[in-house]
Amino acid sequence: MIRKSVKLILNYTYRPLLVLYLKWERKYYNDGIRLVVLPGVFHPGLFHSTTFMLEILKTRTLKDKNILELGAGTGMLSVYCVKKGANVTASDISWKAIVNLDRARTGLVLRKKHGIFFATVQTVTPLYG
Repeated sequence: MIRKSVKLILNYTYRPLLVLYLKWERKYYNDGIRLVVLPGVFHPGLFHSTTFMLEILKTRTLKDKNILELGAGTGMLSVYCVKKGANVTASDISWKAIVNLDRARTGLVLRKKHGIFFATVQTVTPLYG
């Protein structure tokens, strides 16, 4: 009963506000990186995955490493890695995300790709067993 009530309240309060918030470009700032998040692009501030990955990347030496980010969204992680000296290729299936990557990479060398990288893979060889 409580779960139903909470779900009902959130559907009529939080959800409409979130939908309204996500309609426009939003500014986001984290760890010295300023971004403009376009509508329809994964917002790094609304989910913990980007912050979690950023904390992991901070513990690694990234200088001269080759990094491929699949599903880059705003490019937050890619921009961080480039600033730390990594060679980065960022990709996303969404054209809006690619445009967002262009905005985020100002002054940085960041390769970007659009599309599905593994669409033609027929079989996968397991890494174990």
